[in-house]
Amino acid sequence: MKTLKKILIFSFVTLFFLELSLNTTAFVLQKIMQKSQESHIRGAKYKVLCIGESTTAWGGDVSYPSLLEKTLNLRFGDNAFQVINGGITGTTTRVLLEHTPRMIQEHEPDVGIVMTGINDLWSLADNDPEPWEAGLEWLSEYSRIAKFIRITLVNKKFSLREDTTHVIASGCGQTTHYSEVQTKFNDYVYRAGLMVEEGKAKEAIHFLESKAKLLNSNGYCSDSYPLLEKIIEIQRDALKNPKLALETVEMVLRSDVVPFHRPMFVNIKNNLREELKLPPDGITYATQTDYWENSSYKTNIQRIIRSFQEKGIPVVVMQYPRLPVAPLKRVIIAHEGVIFVENNDNFQKMMEKKQFSDLFSDGFGKVFGHFTPLGAQMVANTAALGVLEALDIKP
Repeated sequence: MKTLKKILIFSFVTLFFLELSLNTTAFVLQKIMQKSQESHIRGAKYKVLCIGESTTAWGGDVSYPSLLEKTLNLRFGDNAFQVINGGITGTTTRVLLEHTPRMIQEHEPDVGIVMTGINDLWSLADNDPEPWEAGLEWLSEYSRIAKFIRITLVNKKFSLREDTTHVIASGCGQTTHYSEVQTKFNDYVYRAGLMVEEGKAKEAIHFLESKAKLLNSNGYCSDSYPLLEKIIEIQRDALKNPKLALETVEMVLRSDVVPFHRPMFVNIKNNLREELKLPPDGITYATQTDYWENSSYKTNIQRIIRSFQEKGIPVVVMQYPRLPVAPLKRVIIAHEGVIFVENNDNFQKMMEKKQFSDLFSDGFGKVFGHFTPLGAQMVANTAALGVLEALDIKP
């Protein structure tokens, strides 16, 4: 009995200090991130709060919020505007909804800018979590240990084979390497398809198996590389056992797949059903470039905007580059105090003179990516027009 008591006390103390150390580390890293996003302007006449994910958070002095501040103050004076970077890397609208009221209360902005939605999870009707999963998700909001366990279990769902688990757990594609490997991956699948058409199915399987391991030689995105290999595994299995491959791809689609890769899985599923002479399953999936069709986005974006409206703060809803703004006007019901701005025409015109890589450092958004300094400046210019309209100031 005494031994059991000692074990319990030791376990409790260990968990306590582990939780303490994880929270301390997270606090320090958060402060470092906040420092890099912090505005140097104090006592400004107007405050602007930018809400978003990594396209807002990343960039430091050349992030679009930082360049927006410089652009506005160049026009109206050194201390006219303070722009607060409220971007949170790798987050969804659900998480932003939790943080937005706090940020509004802390910074008391005169205008809000919201550009988000691309990271929202793909929630399907038949993807309700198990009770233990829901409990762990709830607990992870309060415990770093629980959060670590949950992330580990989610990643394990799409884990690689033991001999190919060389994945670096770092941020997604802030460099060009991720796009380069993605291009190689597309080439692998295309070439394997040509082999199958030439009647070389066995050679195609061997080719895919050998190339799968190369995907992880430059691991920049811990959730994406396992999925890339998962697609290759399904393609390989499809050549051996189409029915088994179909079961696998449907299992993957019922999970929270990174938006960038979902169309690949959907295409494989449709091809397999056709090969097995099965009727269409009637399930439709939104693509990454119409994130606004996700139920999670529709619900959360309304509430995020309402957080500003309830305080009488006008809000600029900004669409990502090269995507239409019209669907956002349809999804967002309460238009009072909302200014809609788009980044479509300006980027399309610029791409007639510049390369994709001149404007974006990667392709994580399929038709756009994280911004280069030039891309961030273009977004800042668009945002500036929205801010001035919201404040009824002539440009």
